[in-house]
Amino acid sequence: MPSASPFVERLHTNYTPLDSELNHIRALVDERQTLVIALNREIEELIQRRDEHLEFMKDHSALLSPIRRVPNDVLTLILFDTIPHNPHFQQPTKSTGVHPALVLSHVCQRWRRLVFNTPLFWNVVDIKIPQLPHPRDPQFSNLVKAWERLNQVIYKMVRLWISRSASSPLTVSFESNVWGKVDRRLFSDEFLKGVHRMIRPTVGVLCEASTRWKSLHISVAGGDYEASARIFEMAPDDIPILQNLSFTGFPVRPDLPKSLKTGTELLKGPSLQRLAFGVVLSSPSLLPVDWSKITELSLGALHRRPGHSYPLSTLSLCPNLTRCSITFPIGIAFFTRDFMAATIDGTGDPKDTRVCRLPRLRTLELRGSGPPVGFADKVDLPSLRELLLYCNLKTGPCATGGGALDLIQKFGEGLTDVAVDSSELDESSLGRVFEWLPNVVSLRFVGCYGPHLESGEVNAAVPDSLLERLIPKCVDDADSGLGNADDGHCGDGYFTGVFCPKLEKFGFNASRTVGFSQGAIVRFIASRRKPRDTIGISELNSVVVTFHTQRPGKTIREALEEMDVENLEDMVLIARYKTRLSDEQLDFGYYSADHEDYLKIVAPLDMHT
Repeated sequence: MPSASPFVERLHTNYTPLDSELNHIRALVDERQTLVIALNREIEELIQRRDEHLEFMKDHSALLSPIRRVPNDVLTLILFDTIPHNPHFQQPTKSTGVHPALVLSHVCQRWRRLVFNTPLFWNVVDIKIPQLPHPRDPQFSNLVKAWERLNQVIYKMVRLWISRSASSPLTVSFESNVWGKVDRRLFSDEFLKGVHRMIRPTVGVLCEASTRWKSLHISVAGGDYEASARIFEMAPDDIPILQNLSFTGFPVRPDLPKSLKTGTELLKGPSLQRLAFGVVLSSPSLLPVDWSKITELSLGALHRRPGHSYPLSTLSLCPNLTRCSITFPIGIAFFTRDFMAATIDGTGDPKDTRVCRLPRLRTLELRGSGPPVGFADKVDLPSLRELLLYCNLKTGPCATGGGALDLIQKFGEGLTDVAVDSSELDESSLGRVFEWLPNVVSLRFVGCYGPHLESGEVNAAVPDSLLERLIPKCVDDADSGLGNADDGHCGDGYFTGVFCPKLEKFGFNASRTVGFSQGAIVRFIASRRKPRDTIGISELNSVVVTFHTQRPGKTIREALEEMDVENLEDMVLIARYKTRLSDEQLDFGYYSADHEDYLKIVAPLDMHT
């Protein structure tokens, strides 16, 4: 036991010890110091014992982890789901050290073995050749050396990806714009040749695996064609399973002399079914494609004034098309008189009344300036179900895209999925759209060309009366009285006078010309969410909408709850104020993650700006 201290009463006072007391106090302190050292030693031993027990618990608890009992085949599917394979709204993941497959392989030995032994983790090869520095940069020499090292890394990564993909079909994306906006004439010929020598090994590794190409996206600037020419010159026998082919730019002019035509062999693949051009320098119909096999086609903007038969001259060659996207050139006017006089083959024979018949086409997407007036009269699309009009809807004698609404009027009865650019819609045209779509299930009004709501004053019409036409009305057989079916029941009467009775998904981007009030949207949703005692009116399950106004004190969901609208937790309900959603955000698949759209996956990005 430690000695008792006779100085307890002196502690925490101003007492000054006598000289005779100093040694006694020092002895008391030394005694306690010895005890503290002993206790610390015991504590360290206890901590060590505790840590040993914790380590034991941690190691053995890991054996109880549920993931350890997941079979390898199931675990592989779970891990594989983390790899983006042609995602809907994302660029493919670059083949770099931060690729998810490499990250997963560093978790543990088991995961590493699974990832390395599963070729499908490595069958998406995404390459982007970096741009060169500007020759006037003070650090040009050092930056060029860094550029060369980076290209060496890319080459090694591509070899690694292709090796680990074994024999599985490949999805390849190759993008090269080495020169950017720099004038190549600033570089010496020897430097240019050196750049090409750095790129060719990567191209060579890709081409050695061409027999496994299933999907190929190419974005090559004109100055980079020489280094990547081998890709374009692959013979049909070298690409036996290539089904999907996409170009941001095509490096040939089909109308040039035969001696100057290069790079068209790639278009002769025997299995080619899906074809996308971001930019075409001449009519695609002149390209050596077996058009009868093409089922999905995306035609980007032309850099030259097209013939009056474009795009009918190309579409008429594709009787088996099921999906098609066309970008009409902005700034290149179609004159309705000339277009209507044109024939499919471009002869201009006024006696020729043929139309372009596409019996299997189910999806048509139009962008850019939109089709000319009369376009709808030139096409026969008996199977059309999805119409996406991301284009100018202005009408009138001088409008370049006045034929877009004609397509809705002609084919509206058969359409189930429709997207319309709301930027140029007025109250009258909006009402016609509602009226022409009796069987539409998904209806979106996007905003592609109009200015943003934040950019200035908004003097838009608020045609709530049009939205009222989407609310079911109840007609009583007894007195033929007409009223809103607010309670969802109609007694002995029947519902009538409602636009779009089968509508389940509704999206609306308020534009500078037209929009709805929140109150009208609330009434519309409430009327379509309550149970119906009659056949023919579908329940609304998704609404994505923007407003001109500031956010009010009460949200749409709160207003609906006050109206006793039930099961709102099962409904997609997105509202934005004083802003505008992107086309993708207004796509219901953006929220449900169940929408597949090849044209948006494969088509070059500049087609969708």
